[in-house]
Amino acid sequence: MRADGGLFLGEDGVFSFEPGRFQTYPDRVFDLLTIDELRMTFVASERGLEVIRHDDPTRTPTLLDSIAARHLARDRRGRLIVDDGHIVLRYDTSTGAPVQLFDVIPRTSPAAVTQGFSGGGEITSLLVASDDTIWVTAGSSLFRYKDGRRWEFSFFLDADAFPSRTEMVSSVLETNDHRIWVVCSGEGHLNFNRAILEGGLLEWTGERFRRLERPVGQPWFFSSYTPVDDGIAIVGTNEGFARHDHTGIRSYTSLEDASYR
Repeated sequence: MRADGGLFLGEDGVFSFEPGRFQTYPDRVFDLLTIDELRMTFVASERGLEVIRHDDPTRTPTLLDSIAARHLARDRRGRLIVDDGHIVLRYDTSTGAPVQLFDVIPRTSPAAVTQGFSGGGEITSLLVASDDTIWVTAGSSLFRYKDGRRWEFSFFLDADAFPSRTEMVSSVLETNDHRIWVVCSGEGHLNFNRAILEGGLLEWTGERFRRLERPVGQPWFFSSYTPVDDGIAIVGTNEGFARHDHTGIRSYTSLEDASYR
């Protein structure tokens, strides 16, 4: 590609890339969320919570609130859900007024502390599921918030309800078929109460979590999950990209997909 841009042929036509029309954003950006009906893109940056208005995208982003925003989501009513350190806030997009929903401060057990596990940590992911339940991962814990109530799950608090076998919960996601999965980091050199902290993939049953046993060779540590078609999602894993559909999760390498080289 030339330094001044170029033309690209795609399935839907010919597209032009013109670097001169791009602007550089000077601050570190952690997350972006576009709400089309508001014609706004919200930005979680090192400055705080900002907004870019689509009617004048060349303007400098407007600072809405000087908070430690890192993750952005929206609920079914179009309200903005944002973290601020160890707090989850909800913003009314018509008034801009924030409401504190719940805190995200992981707890642990005396036995875990004795064995050197504090359970603490920063928020690593935030999800508003299709049923409007808010899920947040932080440290060794997963938090669930629904209808004004908050629940905390942790291997150190209740290993039967949350068999994560980890001190670091990586992320929570919703699949194409509306299942809630939790990705738990593997720390096989550590153990707690004689259980090796091997991590793994959990699924919400409606009351607690169960471990998903994975076939040998199937990737399970997800860094991203992007629905692209009915029943199909592209999954970023520690072993490359994979496809999730009704048959399961398979790496594009094993599928010998011509589009993935």
